[in-house]
Amino acid sequence: MGAKGLGTILAGVAAASALWAGAAWAGPRTMVFDMELVDTSGEGVLPGHADRIERTSEAFRRSLAEAGYEVMDPAKTADAVPADVSIHNCNGCEIDIGRETGAQLVATGYVHKVSTLILSVTLEIEDVATGKPVATGVADIRGDNDRAWIHGVTWLVKNRLAAAAKAP
Repeated sequence: MGAKGLGTILAGVAAASALWAGAAWAGPRTMVFDMELVDTSGEGVLPGHADRIERTSEAFRRSLAEAGYEVMDPAKTADAVPADVSIHNCNGCEIDIGRETGAQLVATGYVHKVSTLILSVTLEIEDVATGKPVATGVADIRGDNDRAWIHGVTWLVKNRLAAAAKAP
């Protein structure tokens, strides 16, 4: 075999290895629900919360994708979630919705507002096949603003949820 033939074989092996490595590192197909707000502050709904929830949900999806999860397109799964359902307390409906959309995992999260200063972020990832939690994180945050909410979500994904994307 000549140098040209060996080069062709090596190039083929390299290409196959790259494809295999990419497939081996593909994260679990994950349906990420929009974040929710649980407000027990008594302050009522404030202007800007709907937009803040949207921006925080986007940060949640982006952080999970960066951590290795295969985040499903929310536009393709939006119709699966009834408008009047609060996912964080729907008694497991997130598992059924995830199953209907072909997800392997479902990711949920909410911000609990105790006051304008005291809030917490809770994120959870569950296995659709078993219904059991795969990863959970809770963090206290200070401030009812975009910076605090998004920082809480991205910190939790990086420090509490990322490892589950790489678990067998």
